[in-house]
Order: sequence, then structure tokens, then C-alpha cells
Amino acid sequence: MYTTNPYAQGGWSHSQNGRPLPHSTQSHGNYTTQTPTFGALPFTAPEPSPSLLSFRFTSHNHDILNCSLYGGHAERYIDISSRHMGPVEVTTFRRATGEVFASIEWHRTPYVEVYGVAIKQAVPQWLPMSPDRTCRVMQVGGTAYSWINRGGAVDVTPFGSESRMLLGRVSRGDTALVLQMTVDAYQLGLLETFVVASVLFHAGRNIS
Repeated sequence: MYTTNPYAQGGWSHSQNGRPLPHSTQSHGNYTTQTPTFGALPFTAPEPSPSLLSFRFTSHNHDILNCSLYGGHAERYIDISSRHMGPVEVTTFRRATGEVFASIEWHRTPYVEVYGVAIKQAVPQWLPMSPDRTCRVMQVGGTAYSWINRGGAVDVTPFGSESRMLLGRVSRGDTALVLQMTVDAYQLGLLETFVVASVLFHAGRNIS
């Protein structure tokens, strides 16, 4: 049996590729969190973080596989829904405009596709462990990003960066799972891939 994670209503609003960026619901990441169930990621001590834009996964059914992503002022950015297509459960990601931009097929080894970013492939290929097994690595547009366990939160940094410059963070807030990212990462168009990875890490399912 698979598990789901609890979420609650959240909100936000200023520009990704011309859109207003999530308003100044900025945070320094001081959340009480639980370690996500996405397999072993070694713990690495956190570093001070810059102000981050905040997004919340909201679901009345407490299910990250059927929820919406909101920013400040309750603006909805992404809808996430799941249904069975034959024997396989499929999770679909839609922009607020209704356009589908990604999907996950929950086979024994799940498959993921992010249109224009990653062709359909097994999740361990899209998010493999690094050679030293200190993080998972995601490729977007020829750039590699590290997803690193920080002891309850998961931080996103440029892969191989000695400075470990923070680009994003996924953690549990008081009432919801929270995705945070820097303005630079948001304006690079990384929100959608960050959302897909966050769902994979927090769906309570094996992705190895």
C-alpha cells in the first residue's frame, strides 16, 4: 500500500518568463519538517539561505498526487491530478491555463516525462544518485542540479558547486508542504521541474 502526505490550504503573488513573481511571502526556511520518503539521501548540514519565494501544495484530500500549487494572494499556478489508465496510475501536471506539461507513470519503477525538458524515462535515470551518493542529480537544459538532504528539508543547488549556492528548498511548513526557490531560479523557468521532482520525493513511493 502506498502512503500519501497531508497538505493544507496555502496562498501567495511577482515573474517567471513575464509572469508576476510570487509575492513577498519570502522565507528563510525555518520549518519543522519530516524527512521525505524518496530513498536514501545522506545528510549534509545546511548553510545560511537567501530570501526565497514560497509556494504551497494544497489539497482538501491531503494527497500530493491530487493537489494544486499556490503562491501569494492565493494565485493557482499548477494543478496535479492522478487517475488509473488501465492498470497504471498516471499523475498529470497542468499549468493554470490547462496545458499539460509533465506526467508520471507509477510502474514498479516509475517513469517521468517533462515536455520540452526531459523525454519519457525511468525516474532513476532522470534523478540518479551522484557518483559519491551524496545527492540526487537532475539535468535541465544542459545544467545539472543537486537535490541534497539537509535533515528534514531538501535543498537544490548547482551540481558540483563548491559554494553550494541555494536555488530551492522543499520542506514542511506548519500546515503544508512548501516549495521555495530563489528569484533567479524562478526566472530561469525551473518552477515546473522543481514541482515534478518535489512530488516524486514526497509521494511516499519507491522511485529507485
